[in-house]
Amino acid sequence: MKRLHWLLAGSCAALLAACSNPVPFGTPEDLARMKQDLNLAYLPSTVLPLKWAYFDYGVQQEGVDTVDTLALVQPGLLTLVGYEKGHYVRQAEVTSASTDCMYIFKGDVSAQPVWLLKADRPVFLTTGNSRGLIDVTRRKTLIDQMTAAGFIPHLDAQGMAYQPTGITERKLVMMTGYGQRVELMEQNKTHNVCKK
Repeated sequence: MKRLHWLLAGSCAALLAACSNPVPFGTPEDLARMKQDLNLAYLPSTVLPLKWAYFDYGVQQEGVDTVDTLALVQPGLLTLVGYEKGHYVRQAEVTSASTDCMYIFKGDVSAQPVWLLKADRPVFLTTGNSRGLIDVTRRKTLIDQMTAAGFIPHLDAQGMAYQPTGITERKLVMMTGYGQRVELMEQNKTHNVCKK
């Protein structure tokens, strides 16, 4: 009976992990298909599931719409890979040369997003799931791989990519297990702190 319990628990955990990102990547067959579909020179050694979005500089908007993807990091290049109709597709490519810096909130071990600050707009990367819980280990791996690939890290201590506008807004905040409540939140404005 105990063995059945552990098998069911393991199956449920595997199912939840598979459902957390709709882009398949866990098997050698998935990686071989990705190599073929994307016409890569070699089989990807590591891909990381994450969510991403573009947004604009200026007053930060709430609820950035993110897209499920896989991050494929190569020298000088981040490829964001989606999955459509049984095939892997490039959703976006960001080069280290076109990125002023990789803004890392609160150090490389935190539960915050990573922004790629480009001349025209930032790219938002998060290893969070649908409930917003950040996989800190995966985030650290992403930062390490991108740094090794030539993306320049920029920490809060070097200058922040956002600043308060002085305006306070009332926001409805969801509290897990407690319902909702209204909180006063400062409005922030984003800017390219690494502008070349």
